[in-house]
Amino acid sequence: MTMNKNIFQKIDSNKAYILGFLWADGYVSKNMVGTEGSSKDFENLNKIITKSGNWIVGHRERFLKKTGKYYKQSYFHYYSKLTSDFLKCFDYDIKSHTEPIKILNYITPKYHYHFFRGYIDGDGSFSFYKGTNGTTMQCKFNITSSKEQNWNFIEKLFATLEINHCLINRYDRKAGKSSIISINNKWDIIKLGEYLYIDSNDKLERKYNKYLQIKNSDVKKCANKWNIEDTNFLIENYEKYGVEYCSEKLNRTVGSIYTQYHRNKHKL
Repeated sequence: MTMNKNIFQKIDSNKAYILGFLWADGYVSKNMVGTEGSSKDFENLNKIITKSGNWIVGHRERFLKKTGKYYKQSYFHYYSKLTSDFLKCFDYDIKSHTEPIKILNYITPKYHYHFFRGYIDGDGSFSFYKGTNGTTMQCKFNITSSKEQNWNFIEKLFATLEINHCLINRYDRKAGKSSIISINNKWDIIKLGEYLYIDSNDKLERKYNKYLQIKNSDVKKCANKWNIEDTNFLIENYEKYGVEYCSEKLNRTVGSIYTQYHRNKHKL
């Protein structure tokens, strides 16, 4: 059944969210737009996606080579050549190799955070876990995509939110090629969450609850070991803004900041 209707001709907050989710986990063919996800999110996604039109919804089992196990998956298909052609005009057929500049220019700016929330619900994750010592709790935010992913649009978003410290890693593993942009700092994760979850009726509750765990935690540092990026940030900002500023930005204790700075000062 192919419908002669473009459901994204007029954009509201719900459709902006879906466009973001499709940028992460969507696909387009000649007459169809589709997305899929874990069945544990089905009820949540079903309420969000089917607001926009008559999507065909189904379930199936998929085999995951990484784990060697089958898992239940839910899919959503919308049969419309007009919708498919529309998304192709906005690079949804080549999204693994480019940025969503065209679609963000099309969406009214007041709906941009809905787009990013949908995108992050598709490809992002909030983690709250025990560190290598088995006791200290740590937190992280990741977005995972193809190895060739252009992360400029996320870096621009982070800069707008004054999140100045993120990492990009690219991997070529047996399980597949990928790239990840991440934040290891509790306070920067909170900045992102406060942007994403203002007036957020459409969201994956599972990921939102994990974010709340991080926000309400007493995490005191982001990692057991200092990396080069953290150390460079500390050296550049310690004398200019002070120990308290660096402690907040790097999500580490004041004592750790003081010790690391003076340990590296003589190397300058």
